[in-house]
Amino acid sequence: MMNMSFSSDVDKFMIEVETLHTEITEAVEDAVYNQIRSKSPVDSGAYRSNHNRSNDNPNYDWGPNKTSSQDPPPTGGKFPVFYVSTGCPYAGVIENGHSQQAPTGVYGLAYQSVKAKFNL
Repeated sequence: MMNMSFSSDVDKFMIEVETLHTEITEAVEDAVYNQIRSKSPVDSGAYRSNHNRSNDNPNYDWGPNKTSSQDPPPTGGKFPVFYVSTGCPYAGVIENGHSQQAPTGVYGLAYQSVKAKFNL
């Protein structure tokens, strides 16, 4: 009887850990994406609207008239790699500080902000 109880407790604990991991991961992913969007300089809005969320592989889709981003597609694994990426042809220029609205870039600054927020 003891082994069955112990096994049941471990199974329940593992479900709780997986649920908590998923919740924390989603919170970090959302924070990264939102920080990148909020720190993005805006002229026409094309740069801000072309940040793509994806799992397992970066998505470099780009369109000057694109108006929204996609949520990450379902993945086969429990712990996918999360990406926020852009195919914007001038993203490197912005990231290197050549924007008065984002003189220290966007992606690196968003990463540091989320890292501090979640004590990572």
